[in-house]
Amino acid sequence: MSADSTVSQSDAVQLCNQQGGQLLQLNFLTDKELAVRILGHYRLINTSVWFEETAGPVSCSFLYLDENMVLSSSSNCKQTARVVCQTKRKNTKYSSDEVQIVFQKPEILISNQSVQYVGGEVTCTFPSPHLEFDNYTMYKGGYVVRQLNESESIYSLSIMSWNFEDNSDIMFLASAASDIDIFRCELQRKGSADVISKDVYAIPDDDRVSVFHASVRLFVPVDTSSALQTSYNLGGSLMDALRADIENRFYFIWATLFPSRNSALRLLRIKNVSLKNGETVNFLISFVTPLSGWKTTRRMKELLKNITREASTQISESRRKRQQKYIDFGTLEIQSEEFCTLGYSPDFQSIFAFEAATNGSTTYSEKLCITDSKPLLTGLCYTRTAAPAEIWQITVNPNCRFLFDPAFSDMTSLKNLSEISANMSNLENIASDVSNLTANSSALTVQDVVYTSIILQNVASIPIISQKTLNNVLNTFTNILEAPEDILTTAHDIGSSTTRIIESVEMITRNVTFNGTLYQNFQKGYAVSVADMSSDDPSVIGIQIQNTDENGVLSNETVDLITKETDIKTNVTNTGIVLPGTSIQGNTTRVVLSIYENTNLFRVKADNRRYQLNGKIASATLITDEQVVRDLGGRFVTSVYKPDNDTADSVCGFWNHSLYDTSGGWSTKGCQKKEVKDGRVVCQCDHLTNFAILLDVKGQTDVLDDNNRLALSVITIIGLSLSILGLGLTVLSFILFKPLRKGRGQQTLFNLALALLCAMIIFLAGMDRTESYYGCITVAALMHYFLLVSFMWMLVEGFLQYLRFVRVLGTYIPRFILKAAIPAWGLPLLPVIIVLAVDYDLYKGGNYYCWMSRSPFYYAFLIPVVLIILLNCIIFALVLKNLLSRPKGLQSNQSESKMAMMNLRAAVSIFILLGLTWIFGILAIEDARVVFAYLFTILTTFQGFFIFILFVAREKQFRNHWKKLCCQYCVEDKQKKYKQTTSSDGTSHGQAPLKIRNANYNSHTESTDFSLT
Repeated sequence: MSADSTVSQSDAVQLCNQQGGQLLQLNFLTDKELAVRILGHYRLINTSVWFEETAGPVSCSFLYLDENMVLSSSSNCKQTARVVCQTKRKNTKYSSDEVQIVFQKPEILISNQSVQYVGGEVTCTFPSPHLEFDNYTMYKGGYVVRQLNESESIYSLSIMSWNFEDNSDIMFLASAASDIDIFRCELQRKGSADVISKDVYAIPDDDRVSVFHASVRLFVPVDTSSALQTSYNLGGSLMDALRADIENRFYFIWATLFPSRNSALRLLRIKNVSLKNGETVNFLISFVTPLSGWKTTRRMKELLKNITREASTQISESRRKRQQKYIDFGTLEIQSEEFCTLGYSPDFQSIFAFEAATNGSTTYSEKLCITDSKPLLTGLCYTRTAAPAEIWQITVNPNCRFLFDPAFSDMTSLKNLSEISANMSNLENIASDVSNLTANSSALTVQDVVYTSIILQNVASIPIISQKTLNNVLNTFTNILEAPEDILTTAHDIGSSTTRIIESVEMITRNVTFNGTLYQNFQKGYAVSVADMSSDDPSVIGIQIQNTDENGVLSNETVDLITKETDIKTNVTNTGIVLPGTSIQGNTTRVVLSIYENTNLFRVKADNRRYQLNGKIASATLITDEQVVRDLGGRFVTSVYKPDNDTADSVCGFWNHSLYDTSGGWSTKGCQKKEVKDGRVVCQCDHLTNFAILLDVKGQTDVLDDNNRLALSVITIIGLSLSILGLGLTVLSFILFKPLRKGRGQQTLFNLALALLCAMIIFLAGMDRTESYYGCITVAALMHYFLLVSFMWMLVEGFLQYLRFVRVLGTYIPRFILKAAIPAWGLPLLPVIIVLAVDYDLYKGGNYYCWMSRSPFYYAFLIPVVLIILLNCIIFALVLKNLLSRPKGLQSNQSESKMAMMNLRAAVSIFILLGLTWIFGILAIEDARVVFAYLFTILTTFQGFFIFILFVAREKQFRNHWKKLCCQYCVEDKQKKYKQTTSSDGTSHGQAPLKIRNANYNSHTESTDFSLT
């Protein structure tokens, strides 16, 4: 095809086919600007457009849109398009290394009041020579800056300008920042859709210059043609109007935030107008600061928040007139390129503010989950050049997934009200509206309760509450109290809403302002009194309720305020609470006292339900010098309750908002039952909150009936007494008679006996001493420790039995006892210390005895004990197999019945020694609990006594030593006889050998000596 020939339509089609392209359409464009708009709107990437001209399509530059939506264009083609061809053909002639781009940052040189600047250039380097069929092009932000002619292969562009009227570096950087953008050097073969390109991001000072990506919504609709013209920088009235609006508003923001003019905030360029999200304008903003190293997450977050706030601020009438009012700046969203601050949640389909984070860091949403007050969303910050920082892998707090339920997507009046930000100007209206919307208690839904909890949380965030607002809040509170129980249960289970309502109402009540010194409000099922006083005149220190009317409404006739500690009437009071008079201290003191006759909101999730209410609830809050008092300094608050059920099984407790991931629950920490008087339970607690009398529904009282419990108690006392006696004699024997401590078997038995003795003494002497709070905790912690030590020594015994009966040869271990004693006495300290560090109240888990609560029992006791028992079971099985399958050559000539009896005695002895009797305790569940409870109690409590009988009393050397000690007149005779015996047996130190089927084992190298023959 000659250079001067006229292009025909068929020639262009043929050229497209030769390039492996796909012909899209013929004769569908009438001008170049329309071609630009269509390529962008339909995202026709890898698409070329030729225009008719005499030079021919091969030598004509064409419009081309690449995969990054960067548009290459030509200026010498005629305005009638003939062929549109889309191709993905690769250009392999050049490698990517042959195209280079470099940005040289500017430097400021100031001397003798003269200013110079050096640098600020972008340089493109292409292959040389420049072939006539290759296009070399420099782009800025997707638009052509310069297309090199055939004699050029290197091009440098000075992009940083200078303001000579102001020689400050701030103004220089601000001026230079106006040219911040992506610059691209691109090589393209004419007539081909493949390119080689390199990019650089031109920022004059990384430490002091930042680029922000911003977007705002438009007030007026925009047609497609105008949007595309703006997006591809083709000018027009819309572009001019948008630029004027943005520049005007950001000048106002800059002047407001930086009145000293020591920083610069400027519009860089408008990127595009998006029609996808309701006419949104996307643009770039530059910010220059005089401070180096200012870019911290806190400062960046604060700056972006201030810009967003000022953007939505009303401006003066004169400045408003100069704006075209195209843009709704109240919808401004602004993002940094270096710090993640905003993230789109696909689950909620909305933009959320996040804590500022750098690339690769985990960040959390500012919005909290309404259930546990933890971040609603979690994500990972990801940054890239010339693009807003993004938050990826956004996950939702599991406790707030219920918000995705379709029932919560319906717009209701309460939901709309929950999305309004509360402030001093609208607070009374919000409180009044929610009171009216919840007035029909029987018609309330789960969604209504959840949204009411959110509204009350918003109200509670305001530090000053008017009396009118509080009255409406308490009306709302009563409305929720009267809601159907199944609705309240579901609302609590899915969002802990009832707990958050209680917490919000308490906070709102504390912050109320009122005339005078006393505020009272009596509702159906609820009464509250707020008193302001001084230490010189403590007028109100308690509240009590004697009865209610037939409708359950409290009033002045049923509610009494207490001014002295002695005024509480235990004989007639249904519910009451009184503070110690000495707790009223400081210049100003506020006392908030409440009684809950209706306790429907105090709900615990089924999995966490250990206690249940056995009466009403009394609450006390003390605020001294504007600080909430948490600790009474050794003093006690007294509360009185008339229990709904028997008082014997009642315990005193309080409502802890933070339990179970802030869903709330009952705890007994710091509370104790003082007395039962006139059918009332009197409680004392060393802190302030909501108090109640409880029943332990997961306690140990429901395991066995009274007869079995009595029988097991008798067996326990007898067994422990005998075991303590036997273990005491065992330990005393080892202490008095040094020859008995020779050998690792005897030393292991001594340590085991000592640990068991300590555990049993503590159990028998202090296990039921529940009247002393700290004494009970001490007993439980010591029991925990010595039982774990006992099991560790049982494990050591198991290891010795393995060496003795299974391995047999090569069993010598130097310093065995030292190596065993360190972990056996040391490791059990770890779980005890951990439980004490987490919460020492976990060691007060029973009403009738001192022991651990359920959770630490599982993790800090049961798991290690079960592991040790499993190991010892394996060892026991191996030993038993060895005893029953010894080769014929090693068997004695004793009768089979004697051999069977000897093996049985050995098996039982080892079974007891290894603590395997505790298996029956683990099996004491469900229908078999009674049988296994008896087996466990008998075998475990008598374990120490069995050890004494089997391994001490039956041993001749032990008896001989005691005879020598007790019968001095026959010492010489017994010593002589004893020496003859030990000599004939071939053992040293007077130790008797273990004889099993005529096989002798020395206790110096093996385990505990058994004399079973």
